Amino acid sequence: MAQKTTKTESKLVMGWGALRNVLEQGDPRRILAGRFQGEKKMIQTARNSPQRHQRVKRRQRVVMARKKRITNAVKAAVKLFLFGTALVCVGANVFHHLNTSPTFAISHIAVSGNTHVTAREVIAQSGIGEGMNIFQVSLAETAASIGRIPWVDKARIERALPDEVHIEITERIPVAVAVSDELLYIDSEGKVLAQFDPSDSICAPLITAKALAGLKPGDTLGVEGIDRALELIRIASEKNVPPELGLAEINIDDPSNIIMVAEQSGASVFLGSGEDLEDKLWRLIKIAEAISENERLRIVNLERVDMRFDSIVPAKFKGT
Repeated sequence: MAQKTTKTESKLVMGWGALRNVLEQGDPRRILAGRFQGEKKMIQTARNSPQRHQRVKRRQRVVMARKKRITNAVKAAVKLFLFGTALVCVGANVFHHLNTSPTFAISHIAVSGNTHVTAREVIAQSGIGEGMNIFQVSLAETAASIGRIPWVDKARIERALPDEVHIEITERIPVAVAVSDELLYIDSEGKVLAQFDPSDSICAPLITAKALAGLKPGDTLGVEGIDRALELIRIASEKNVPPELGLAEINIDDPSNIIMVAEQSGASVFLGSGEDLEDKLWRLIKIAEAISENERLRIVNLERVDMRFDSIVPAKFKGT
């Protein structure tokens, strides 16, 4: 057996028999690694152990890195699952407590912003009652329910923990009185609000038409000409209309010829189809100013004015 030993190499080449003897007798040089080469085995002893940085194949490194990432991902998923489970359990307990604790039983319901509708009516429409759990009240559904009251334009609901509910409503404003089977208040959107109350201090013009029959609170007017009548009311409220020509009535029986009745004089003002209402009302104000400056004419004696023409304004006075 040939053997060559240097400071940097201590490999031994031996047959199986010699290797067996070494193993049986106990060589002081501990065998670390070996590989077959033909019928012989190349071995390396502890006296010259392998270098610390060994050459590792690229595929092995990729596999090892992938396994590490998978392991870390699994650990993170397990931790997240456990944390989520704990959070759900805690949340369920808190939810149960909030929905069953007598601390949050409603003891007071406050209503504000109401003038024509009573607080009792608002509370009854809301469906909220004392003793109910405050967290079982749906704010959106409650507001929508209250909004079905004809007088109510919108409602806002708030919880005041631990046991109060505040309801704030905004009422609709009546701008006219529709002459139907009974006198009914309507707002600027044509919503029928309630039956006319003579004790109210509301001053609003009448809107008349045969098509208005059968109306009831909660309805919305959809008859032809109603939009023009409501527009006329809006414009008149913005203009400095003399009291003698204030709106007393608007007749829309013929939508192509809307008739306005003046408040004090009772004069009929023909407005046509209701186009250019702002311009027509402005010209009517100028006519009233001209009449006031004429010593022989009085607005209270005005009986009829026709605003359907651009160049002339035919007018008729009582007694002429």
